[in-house]
Amino acid sequence: MAATSEYTVRLSSEERERLSTFDHALDYEFSDEELDFLETNGYLVLRGIIEPEVCDMMASEAVTQIGKTGISLSDQSTWGSIPYHGCFSIWHTPTYNQLRQNPLLYSVFAQVLKTGNLTVSVDRLNLKAPCRTAADCRKQMEANDTLELHSDLNYWHSDPNVPIYQGGLCLHDCPAGGGGFFCLPGFHRPERVRQYVADANRGRFGHPNKVIPKESKAFNPFLDKMLANDQKVEVPLNKGDFVIWNNNLPHAGGKNSLMVPPNREPNSLDNFRIHCFIMFVPLDGPCVSEKVAEFYRQYQAETRHSVFTGEPPVHFATRNRTPTSGGKRTSKAAYGEITPLGQKIFGLVPYHSPNTEE
Repeated sequence: MAATSEYTVRLSSEERERLSTFDHALDYEFSDEELDFLETNGYLVLRGIIEPEVCDMMASEAVTQIGKTGISLSDQSTWGSIPYHGCFSIWHTPTYNQLRQNPLLYSVFAQVLKTGNLTVSVDRLNLKAPCRTAADCRKQMEANDTLELHSDLNYWHSDPNVPIYQGGLCLHDCPAGGGGFFCLPGFHRPERVRQYVADANRGRFGHPNKVIPKESKAFNPFLDKMLANDQKVEVPLNKGDFVIWNNNLPHAGGKNSLMVPPNREPNSLDNFRIHCFIMFVPLDGPCVSEKVAEFYRQYQAETRHSVFTGEPPVHFATRNRTPTSGGKRTSKAAYGEITPLGQKIFGLVPYHSPNTEE
């Protein structure tokens, strides 16, 4: 993207015409209200984009895999073993790989990234249990008041006018207080990012040598704690909702401060936060430099290998290394059917090969 060209989520007629040559790239029809919201706030909730039954299958597969770690939904005494961040390195299930080939999710990312030439992430699942006591509930609410936001990119070594997008799917209703998605609306705008960098360089958040991240560091805490505490918002989500956000946007998953429901069924997910992460990244187009595109071409091969072998990935699509990088196989290959779109997403055939879909 030329330096003089200001990014917008809206497609020009030329961009729409180019996307129309990619199967499924225009399947999702954004409303004007959705595009206005995403442009202004840097995030958008796509309500009910995934069917409830698919979410239930994904949640069931996740709970089964999590159960192999000794954590049981029916046994509250095991909930203390859930990691503080809630992330589980469960990279592959049949439904997870089905979701990675979902035409509507592909379409959403194709439009905001302005190219149909995309590959998809292999990422983790997130589970957070509700509180068992009123004291725990108060503690979690207080923690959310001062929740630390972060970015999955380095503002000092990226162009805020060339965004990629991250995303996550809510597998069970996550109301306010459930430990879901927090962010700082509007901070994605290039002028705000540039001002933040200038403030940090001047020492506003501490000595620059101590707070400014090295070029190699992609996961970074947001330094303006006062702004985050005053202006962050929590975004409630329902089953099947998908939240997408500009990666310039400081964000975080919160603490689950909801109480265990009275008379709870043993395996009920009510008041749990259960969420899976999915993002598509561009292999070409205006939202990627050639250097980053080369990384994503390698990432596509890495993703394909991970999905087809059941091995953990080496990187997230944010270019951070995964916590199990180089680890052993965690499951047998469980990708299920590879659709014609999936063959293109995983790089098995070129995107502009003859259309084999009905």
